Amino acid sequence: MNSQSVQLLAPKIAAEQRGQWHTLRVVVASLAMVLVVAVVDYVTGSEVSVTLLSLAPICWSAWFANRNAVVFVAVACALTWLAVDQLERASVGQLWVGRVPL
Repeated sequence: MNSQSVQLLAPKIAAEQRGQWHTLRVVVASLAMVLVVAVVDYVTGSEVSVTLLSLAPICWSAWFANRNAVVFVAVACALTWLAVDQLERASVGQLWVGRVPL
């Protein structure tokens, strides 16, 4: 490689590294939003549905990151929704069993 080709490749490599850091920051911010939505979903209980709020981190990552990041955030949203749903069912089920006279 001559020095001219190295100079031409340097900005491309730097741009790719900036892109990777940008994607990482977007994914971390999206996962933070997923956790906030999960906490809000758990606190509000089954009376209020906040499922549509899960679209915010997915849309955020779709706008600012690549496809792999979007799939990762979408799977994280689905898993947190499932976990919160199971926690709510367990607590409601325990309350129900405790209040029903046998």
